[in-house]
Amino acid sequence: MVEAAIYTHVFTAAALWSVHQLLLVLDPRSICVENRFDSVTNVPPEWRRWRKELSWKYHLSPFMYVLLGVALAVPGDGTGVFGGPPLVSEPVRLAVGGMLVLQGYISWWSDASCFGVDSVAHAVDRTMAPCTTVVSAVLLLAGALEWQARCFFVASCFTSFIFFGLSQGMLKDGGRKKALFDEFQWWHTWWHCSLPLGAAGALSVNALISGSKGL
Repeated sequence: MVEAAIYTHVFTAAALWSVHQLLLVLDPRSICVENRFDSVTNVPPEWRRWRKELSWKYHLSPFMYVLLGVALAVPGDGTGVFGGPPLVSEPVRLAVGGMLVLQGYISWWSDASCFGVDSVAHAVDRTMAPCTTVVSAVLLLAGALEWQARCFFVASCFTSFIFFGLSQGMLKDGGRKKALFDEFQWWHTWWHCSLPLGAAGALSVNALISGSKGL
């Protein structure tokens, strides 16, 4: 089955990448930051004194992944709570939902709980996030999505990467400027929200169009 082959390769690659990065993080001989996959925070040192001023929206934004994962993993036919025709088999859908739930907690651990603090949380997040993103994108784009839903999801991906780039720009130019710290929170909050909202929107659009066609 084509679907099974695609996901076997994707999950195998994601698992091998994760294990490889974890071994580098745990290897005491890896003294280079790059080899340890950046367990060092990239938050400007001057921002650490504002750690307690992170907004509740910033703290909650990573859990958008959790909500999407739970919604996707609801047992039954289709695509969880979104309805519509099934895009992949139920075991694959449940596995992707589980990955999204785990990613939400890891993102909060790295970006909020360990904000401005050197921690293995950053290495774990930077290992897990690309894997989750790729697997989730394959779930949507390799499945039988309507073209309108595909366009919606691709547009949301481009938008989210713009948000990410803007937030990273605030980190590089941050220094002692409190205004840039506040702006970073704004853009990074939307970075956390945009991909889950885009995926949820694409699945909802797909369900509506499929329903109107009687599929």
